[in-house]
Amino acid sequence: MTRLEKDGDYALEGPGARGRPYFNSAFSCLTLRVFEENHCSEATETADWDLGLAQSVEFADKLAALIYPLEDFLENGDREKILVFERRKRELAGLEGIAAFWSALLNIRLNSIPLVNVQAGVAASADACRRMQEMILRGTAEA
Repeated sequence: MTRLEKDGDYALEGPGARGRPYFNSAFSCLTLRVFEENHCSEATETADWDLGLAQSVEFADKLAALIYPLEDFLENGDREKILVFERRKRELAGLEGIAAFWSALLNIRLNSIPLVNVQAGVAASADACRRMQEMILRGTAEA
């Protein structure tokens, strides 16, 4: 179901009063800030907002932990660092909340990078992680 808000936007509603909402409005607002530098102010004074911020900053830290072994591989050629990266990337699968969304988005971005040229693929993977980390940190810093 949908309803018309005062500002002219439509909002999704779950079926009935006891239904679950289709999305978390605090996480949606935070996502808008990350992608569009939107100054979304709704839902910022909630426990979900605080949780979303904490999960996003924690995910940005995990991105830093992914970038390091890739950069080390590019500098030293140590193939073990690729295994470290892959192990850390697999650990992201267990995340919940907005961090699960960030993890899925990261996987989409990484899966689109060709690895025919290993050096170029690793450099592009590090860059994708770095760009995503910067986006998340910029969006959460404004909060």
